[in-house]
Amino acid sequence: MSECENAKKRRVSVRNCTEELLSSLECELEKQTEKTIVAVKKVKGEELSAYLTKMIDGYAKLSCEVEEQHGAKEKCGIKEMISRISSKIDVEVGTMIDDSDERVAQMLIEDITVSVTDIIRLVRELENSNCSEKALSLARETVSFQERSAEHLKDYL
Repeated sequence: MSECENAKKRRVSVRNCTEELLSSLECELEKQTEKTIVAVKKVKGEELSAYLTKMIDGYAKLSCEVEEQHGAKEKCGIKEMISRISSKIDVEVGTMIDDSDERVAQMLIEDITVSVTDIIRLVRELENSNCSEKALSLARETVSFQERSAEHLKDYL
């Protein structure tokens, strides 16, 4: 294989890896945003409501950064679509018996924890795959934002 063909393969590999990461981030951010929007409608306390609104703004900013790197917004796959729908249902069902602010905060913390774990797992999988450092950095920034959010939500438990 010529040097030119090797270089071309590396570019395709970087693009595919970066594409996978950005697509996953895009879908995850969309899911978390939707779940937080549903949650903000459930909470009674103004302080928690204001914080959830800030979280939605943070997710929107991260989504914009993903879109800048990713280009045209991709449709999430069926698996991600089902996951987003189920997370909306989770908030509704999870607050049927206990709709307290504490319960809403607990549910969001649990969901954020799963999201953080998924993103970290994907970053570790892809960081040695010639993935774009910019995309990896954005994934780490997303994890950091979510960890800070979960930590702040603990104040409402």
